[in-house]
Amino acid sequence: SGHFLSKIQWEAFAMTSVLNVILVAWLELAMSSQPPDNIVLFISSYLEGSGYNKFLEIYNKGTATANLDDFAFPNTANGHPDGHEHWNAFTSGATLGPGQHYIIAHPDADAAILDKADQTHEYLSNGNDAYALVYGTESEYSIIDSIGKFGPDPGDGWDVCGVTDATKDHALLRKPTLEKGNGGLWDASRGTNADDCEWYVLSKDEFRLDSFPLTISDDGLVSDKPMVVTIPEMRASQSDYLGKYVEVEGVVTGVVTNSWVFIQAVTTADQHEGLMLYLPNPRPMQGNLVKVTGVLSDYYGVLQMAEAHLSVVTPVADVPSPIQIKTGGENYEHFEGMLVAVEDVEVTDSNPDADDAGTDYGEFSVSDGSGDLRVDDASRHISHDPKGGEQYSSITGILHYSFGNYKILPRTDDDLILEGSEPQTSPAQAGVDVIVIVAVVVAVVAVCAAAVMAKLYMDAKKKHVTESNVEEGASGNVVLGRPVSEEQAGEGATTGATAGNQKL
Repeated sequence: SGHFLSKIQWEAFAMTSVLNVILVAWLELAMSSQPPDNIVLFISSYLEGSGYNKFLEIYNKGTATANLDDFAFPNTANGHPDGHEHWNAFTSGATLGPGQHYIIAHPDADAAILDKADQTHEYLSNGNDAYALVYGTESEYSIIDSIGKFGPDPGDGWDVCGVTDATKDHALLRKPTLEKGNGGLWDASRGTNADDCEWYVLSKDEFRLDSFPLTISDDGLVSDKPMVVTIPEMRASQSDYLGKYVEVEGVVTGVVTNSWVFIQAVTTADQHEGLMLYLPNPRPMQGNLVKVTGVLSDYYGVLQMAEAHLSVVTPVADVPSPIQIKTGGENYEHFEGMLVAVEDVEVTDSNPDADDAGTDYGEFSVSDGSGDLRVDDASRHISHDPKGGEQYSSITGILHYSFGNYKILPRTDDDLILEGSEPQTSPAQAGVDVIVIVAVVVAVVAVCAAAVMAKLYMDAKKKHVTESNVEEGASGNVVLGRPVSEEQAGEGATTGATAGNQKL
């Protein structure tokens, strides 16, 4: 019947729609113009030196191995009006692991360079040839990083950090605080002076290979290694380490915002163990034991390491137990950046920042009888709407300082336990919920698609069996829908001869 046919068409349409959604999502992922977030490549060092001493060094600051077949390093020679001029591929099958360097050198460079080279390339820059690190294919790619820019001939070279023609007869070294490549924004990358640029400009004989991240010390020399210290040591003598390139180790106790990560030393000191990292990408997960290198700074009274380089030592480690503190306690600075908890507290003010303009920064104050302490929903994962007089048996989070106040930063709703209730789940590691949801959605779509395909197959099989039993009458009329006997076929033929109709 017509109803039967429309049903098949509808199911086919539904199946096609599901498959189209899956296919489009897969193609968008496969053809993405940007590499995955856990692969962070950029040009870490460059040399246009004496004779044929030339190289490009690529560094992977990410947490996953990069397949360099997905990347390339196209260039222009003396300027080019429209995009790249020459497409240069990496050695087929080459990879670059986290924290590793890949060096492309001129084939006639000195042995000291060639001994560390992973690939040779004859036409490296003479100072005025732009090179880019790109992701994609020659017909469609995105620029991840660059030295120089595609376009007009710059002359002898480009100025970098205020140094004239610094891409000629110089070595360039990326500053250790760099988080990612310049995306082709070369003018912003090269800056106008030593403070606003992303590079160190060195003499052509002062080049360094396979050594990023490095920093320049006060006497102008390049320091190959960071100062390895513990967080308690660093906090006890902050003035000795501020502005210095250091390496510390700790367990991630909280990923509070899109860029705030807190780590805590694995010691028994119970004080001076916390440190804030400003780490937009890639971010670790709660419970990771990590090693962090970067320049220590004071950010509005908070000791932090900005845009640090992080590597995971152990994926899963024991998160330190929270330190019990009083809401009106003293010496909060000793516990800054650490996981703490307060117990048996009452909400004394649901909005301590309230004014006539209706200001509300998402903070509330609590007290255990010893004084007030703020709680801040900076993580944006807190759904609690505290009311004055409400009782909490415990509140856990990171002790942080901002805008003149110490405050606890809960990581999830599970860190806030109302009086008389118990946590329904254990504190989840950052990102786990999203992964589970995605996995469930994918599984549901797959099951639905399989069910629709099975239904279509059974309907098609049934239709095939039915059609195989069709008998034709004298007029060639067709009877569909069920097996027919000879008598029924003859009746159909008579009816067809009389009415000239088909039975469907």
